[in-house]
Amino acid sequence: MRAAFAQLRRARARSGVRRVLVVTAMASTATISAGAGQQAAFRSGIDLVAVDVSVRRPVTMGSEPILGLQAADFEVLDNGVPQEIVDVSYGSLPIDITLAIDLSFKSGKYAASLRDAVNDQVSRLEKQDRVRLILFNSRVPRATEFTTDAAAIDRALREARAGSQTGFADAVGDALASATPADRRHLVLFVTDGGLSSSAKPELLLDLARRSRATMSMILPIEHPTGKGQFVPSAAQRERTSSLNQLAQETGGIIVWQTPNANVGPVMRVLFEDFRASYVLHFAPRGVEAGGVHTLQVRVKGPDARVKARRAYVR
Repeated sequence: MRAAFAQLRRARARSGVRRVLVVTAMASTATISAGAGQQAAFRSGIDLVAVDVSVRRPVTMGSEPILGLQAADFEVLDNGVPQEIVDVSYGSLPIDITLAIDLSFKSGKYAASLRDAVNDQVSRLEKQDRVRLILFNSRVPRATEFTTDAAAIDRALREARAGSQTGFADAVGDALASATPADRRHLVLFVTDGGLSSSAKPELLLDLARRSRATMSMILPIEHPTGKGQFVPSAAQRERTSSLNQLAQETGGIIVWQTPNANVGPVMRVLFEDFRASYVLHFAPRGVEAGGVHTLQVRVKGPDARVKARRAYVR
């Protein structure tokens, strides 16, 4: 974990994991689109914060993304201070997706379903999207680099064997320590039974989550009397996974519980499609301290909007 933390610090220094440095080579100002028909001009060297924001409305069969929003439709508070949004993008940035898979599941049926779900997800990626695989609780720690090679991902899954070499906390550190280029987005999807070892340090994982630009969601297959499908977890199950829930929410992600014999494919697909349908806001922090942890609040004007975004970042 400490190695992952150090790796993330180095990656931030190299490429600005959280912050986007706007630089122009030929002029002293840069122009960034701020929604349809809007332009914002400012000096080069401005430090921007990028925030992925999911905005949906309830419909009869669930929810659907709200399209066509512009900068004026959003409100961003950084440590309680309103910020000016200088750029809003939607669907224009390619996506990196890290699939972190727990190999400790006892059900062979679920393992096969999981492999099919991963292959299905890889097949749905667009041309410029990339996928990375992290396999943990395995005999031999295994992680691929970001790739577009579906065959390499499938081969890694088929060759993997359950064990105990790499645990959940190490996998989280590995996933979040990957630097996200400013011109890409990063979704981390974990499939795990939700177990945190006694040696894991939740506060360190939380710090990693705040320093990373990734959105992290989790699918937790947990035994339940109903036998199949998604379900509302018990108080004991919520308590057991409270640290994981905080991690996911801190990055703008969610947790989905399901039984081990449920099909993980549709859930994985919905989580990815929701991320692809999210907006990316950029703002230049004003009126707040330069360092430390910054709390974030993102709101959308108008009724029925369900907004999901990261809760904090580190400058």
